[in-house]
Amino acid sequence: MLHANTGCMHDDHFKRIKWLPLPGRPAPFVENGGLGFPCNRPGAGCNDTALDPNGPPQCGCTHDLPHTDPSQSCKNCMAMLVGAGQSDAFVLSCTAAPLKASYGVRGLNLHRGELQCGNMFRALDLQVPPNITHRRVTEGAYYVLVMFSIPGVSSSSKMLAQGGLTAQWIVGNIASADLRAGNFEHAKIVSPYSPPDNKAGTVTSVLLLFEQPAGPIEFQLPTSLAGDATTGEAWDPDSWNYRGFLRRHGVGTNPLATNWFAAYPSDVRL
Repeated sequence: MLHANTGCMHDDHFKRIKWLPLPGRPAPFVENGGLGFPCNRPGAGCNDTALDPNGPPQCGCTHDLPHTDPSQSCKNCMAMLVGAGQSDAFVLSCTAAPLKASYGVRGLNLHRGELQCGNMFRALDLQVPPNITHRRVTEGAYYVLVMFSIPGVSSSSKMLAQGGLTAQWIVGNIASADLRAGNFEHAKIVSPYSPPDNKAGTVTSVLLLFEQPAGPIEFQLPTSLAGDATTGEAWDPDSWNYRGFLRRHGVGTNPLATNWFAAYPSDVRL
């Protein structure tokens, strides 16, 4: 039995096993193209609907790639598993009511810059933060927005070894009325917006919105790489424990709303 990969692409749930039958015995049926793996690094994939709604589930790459060589992954592959190797790792997905976020530029195959749970943008087009709104809020409540990126298949080995969660933007004490209006003027900028690194390969950026159960918070970031023994949080921008940050401030780790996208180097032609 040849089992090249256990993962699947977006809406591409085929059998992933190639049987090598005994002589004279027929092989079980395998879906045509089901053994094509454009992304050959664990935890990587793509949203084919965002890339080419009418194309094959190949992340925009039409040729098969050697599954034993992660460096040969399709250039459109992105990290899809947050916190790989951790007990609380999760696969990227959007909530039933996604966080509404929009850049002032056009994304790949889009006529506007609204995030659509996995669409792609050129990194150099994202130098200013997106506009964020969410209407399903509790009147009088406060919210915190967390944005981080995880490395793609072409990112440096150092980022991958560290876990690669790079803090990009943290905004706290967002009043419910301001969140509905997309106005962060009165909110607390805990960590200013950092655009995707154009030299880091294709990276996935995740936006998570949480309610602050106890109202306004005096937010602080750790100042030591050694971190906090209780929460496990250290302030290494390229290896950020965002769950430790949330726990330290009394915020749960189940987001109210989410969205995500990928940014690819501006010199890549798609």
